[in-house]
Amino acid sequence: MAMGSVGVRYNTDMLLTNHTLTGLVLSRLIPDPVLLAPAALASHLALDSLPHFGHPKWPFKSPQWIKLAVVDNLVALTLFIGALIYQPQHWVQILIGVFFATLPDLLFLLDIFLGNPVKNAFTRLHSRIQWHESVSGAAGEVMWATLMSYLLVRGL
Repeated sequence: MAMGSVGVRYNTDMLLTNHTLTGLVLSRLIPDPVLLAPAALASHLALDSLPHFGHPKWPFKSPQWIKLAVVDNLVALTLFIGALIYQPQHWVQILIGVFFATLPDLLFLLDIFLGNPVKNAFTRLHSRIQWHESVSGAAGEVMWATLMSYLLVRGL
């Protein structure tokens, strides 16, 4: 769980769509899978350390959080599949870039579907770095998504 700007603890990670877009950009920039995997994982932590969207009345697993997560995950999955269709020759880089850029949030799936949260040093770090979540953080998320989309459309 991350600390919100008003001292309320709630858990709305940066949108998976932004992590997916970043993984796609990195997959275009770094052709070597051995370098791509740690770069994509580091990008996740870097993005989560930036101010991002969070709503104090939308705690983890609340109906509002679930609705946002479903839409966000569908958009991220659509982008991932679209990239695979558009550039099938780069499927390995796309898979590695997106997988590692989204991996820390994928660990939440065990908690969401099985009620079995993963708790270890990495997940504690992942929660601690998310120091600023607020409704106004949506602006930063939109700007990041716009930049990543622009880079992808422009072909880097």
